Amino acid sequence: MLTISSNLAALENANEVINKVLMYLLGREDEPAVAEVLHHFYQRSVHIAKQWIVIGQQHGVIQESVDSERTAEMFVLLSFGLRVRSSFLKAPVFTLLKIYHHLWSPL
Repeated sequence: MLTISSNLAALENANEVINKVLMYLLGREDEPAVAEVLHHFYQRSVHIAKQWIVIGQQHGVIQESVDSERTAEMFVLLSFGLRVRSSFLKAPVFTLLKIYHHLWSPL
């Protein structure tokens, strides 16, 4: 779990190389080759997130009722948003930890 937490923390790190490269590519998204790279990165991210969820379901740590496709899409949407936000907001009020508690704590 510590490994997962530290990897997720990188989403909010403006100095993380992936975040810097993503911002650079987003600035050039109108170029067909760059658009293709961004599309592939997004699709691969969703695929990996879905695999992670399915494996968690198989091992009983994620409920079977969780829709792996939709949850993977939501996770990638959130992670991309955190990556982009890290480039311009240095002290966010709503951190990844707060987002986690907001989404998963009982209402």
